[in-house]
Amino acid sequence: PEHYHLGNANVETFMRTIDNDSCWFSCIDIDSAFESLEVTEEGSNLLCFNIMGKVYKSMVALQGFSYSAMCWTYHLRHGLQAALGANFTDMCAIFVDDILVFGKTYDQCMARRRVICAVLRALKKKISTKTPATVTTHIDCVGLEWSSDGVKLNKENEATLRTALTTTPKSGAQLRRLLGSVNFAQGAFPYLEKRSDLSSAKKTLFALVDVKPFRLTQEGRQALAVLANAYGNAPLALHSYGNLISGVNTCWTLIFDASEDAVGGALYRCKGSTSDIDTEDLKDPAKSSLVGVFSKALDVHQRGWAVYEKEIYSVLTGMRKWYRLLVATTKPTTKGNPMAVPKILILTDSMVCMYRWRDFKLPESPLSSVKSRRFLGWCETVASWQALPYVIKHCKGMSNDFADLLSRWVSRPSTSTRPSTNDEESTMGAPPYKKPCMLNTISHGANEEDDIKIDKALELTDEQAKL
Repeated sequence: PEHYHLGNANVETFMRTIDNDSCWFSCIDIDSAFESLEVTEEGSNLLCFNIMGKVYKSMVALQGFSYSAMCWTYHLRHGLQAALGANFTDMCAIFVDDILVFGKTYDQCMARRRVICAVLRALKKKISTKTPATVTTHIDCVGLEWSSDGVKLNKENEATLRTALTTTPKSGAQLRRLLGSVNFAQGAFPYLEKRSDLSSAKKTLFALVDVKPFRLTQEGRQALAVLANAYGNAPLALHSYGNLISGVNTCWTLIFDASEDAVGGALYRCKGSTSDIDTEDLKDPAKSSLVGVFSKALDVHQRGWAVYEKEIYSVLTGMRKWYRLLVATTKPTTKGNPMAVPKILILTDSMVCMYRWRDFKLPESPLSSVKSRRFLGWCETVASWQALPYVIKHCKGMSNDFADLLSRWVSRPSTSTRPSTNDEESTMGAPPYKKPCMLNTISHGANEEDDIKIDKALELTDEQAKL
């Protein structure tokens, strides 16, 4: 169940709880959140740590254990749901121990904050006084700035990333963290003249991460300069899952593109009908808003495909990613013939892709070649799309620059065995969680509040520790 996700520290889920008509915000921070959870005798056996040769068994959930985050998320959501009902997410969003309250008006947001605070006190949670108990139109929460215009990096993190882009990395680990932050800020580079420059820059930098000894080459310096010059902080539009239900005057627009070694695309929420929308409308904030993006690297075999095959694969990948969303938000509201009122617009800059996608004919012997078998599998995948109200249009290659950017945004060469940078430690926002049972007891310059509370732990004898 989602409750058991590791801390549910998912920024995407957190963002998709905020309604797009929210204008007022307030943040609630729970003090010593994990330590407010008492654990059972059985659970306490899983929370043991060693300090100077002595083994202690914690009687509460501690801030160093990933198990604590897992249990905390379930505990907090269960408490709020028991008090406020299943629709408590209509008034607040939860990110570990931070709660963002939102509302259309000041009075509504303030009333919701009072209700949430009352429930937290009933759950015996201590509300931190470090976070102002105010209701404002702009607020910082989990390293992001929230307003009616959307969500973007807060000023501190924006400055941090800007400084990092202009500072020469001293090690591969520092460069890896920088690239992880670049991935975190999806809308941070709107000023690239040629979108493929982002891919080239990241490829150059990724190739330097694991080089021993670390040395930033001239090409690496130029790549950092490209990112620094193109850096901006464009907001991502607010859209809760409830806001995504298809309306009369709105539609979905998807753009796709493929490069030599990757595919990419973007999903927009647009005002108007699919017959009137073009790529220029996607650049107008008054007519459209960015909802989501994807980028996927091609493996060694896929790189040998023909151009039109990669273009078709980009559409296939994007539609797979957002298929359930498109079905849920368009199917219930489309009456009669679904194609009579198209609610989904697919834009591609490949004429071959467009016509092959519309009128694909199987060869006489589908098993005659690997290519034929692959296309046969794709046909089976897209068979269910016939009930979706979508239409495909052609756009000029230069107009499809954002999708082209995403297709060139390769996270890591496919031959690497290292994990994707999406899982790397980010240089901003909330701190990463440590691995299970990896509690760091040696902390230099730590705050007094961060010290381990020995009174909440039980020292074990040598015999008990062996068990």
